[in-house]
Amino acid sequence: VKIKLWPNSSEFCLVSDDPQKWRLIVTDAYFEACMVEVNPAVIKAHNEVMLRTPAIYPYQDVEVKVKSLASGNFNFSWDNIFQGRIPSCLTAFFVSARAYAGTYDTNPLYMDHFNLSSLTTQVDSQDVPSKPLTLKFSSDLIESEQYLSAYLRLFETSLTNHDNNTDIEADDFKSGFSIFRFQLNAADENKTVFPLLKGGQLKLEGRFETALQEPVCVIVLGTFHRILEIDRFRGVTVT
Repeated sequence: VKIKLWPNSSEFCLVSDDPQKWRLIVTDAYFEACMVEVNPAVIKAHNEVMLRTPAIYPYQDVEVKVKSLASGNFNFSWDNIFQGRIPSCLTAFFVSARAYAGTYDTNPLYMDHFNLSSLTTQVDSQDVPSKPLTLKFSSDLIESEQYLSAYLRLFETSLTNHDNNTDIEADDFKSGFSIFRFQLNAADENKTVFPLLKGGQLKLEGRFETALQEPVCVIVLGTFHRILEIDRFRGVTVT
């Protein structure tokens, strides 16, 4: 077993208004592993079962993609995000390009809305879900309610099979936690059904109420359901 770790730059990890160039130094690092000795009777039983059928382990894989948006843009279109594959769930958010690259005076975890007015996902030119997000980020109480539909989507599904609770409040959603989630596979809502991998063209389109004042990065996380299969010869297949 070989493990490699690459740290981010100090500018990315640290946030400071001080002009001093601080550095993050790792003085010690520890890796703990636990080896389990399996009962021989259990190993024998597993081998007997695997003579008849392979061991199948369903799991979820999350892939990350990033697209840069130039300052001055009012809209963007991102075609074929995952090269012909459709995730069961898509999560998207926006961060400053400076913060993404790493600077002391920016927070890479501050997910701004940048006055986003609409956001939609299309699968093979069809809107999925059928109703695009229409947004209005404002301090006015009535207008501010127009972003609540996007906020409530955070509770519709989860990136894992655990409870889809979140500590993000409605006021937080427009103040650094603007995270947009799209359920692209209805079967994923039923936890007793493992959805099949779908093929197709996935597009993300968005519009901003005002032009971008700085370069921005849109980051998407695609959740894919996969299956790891081990046969009796210990051959491993991932689909």
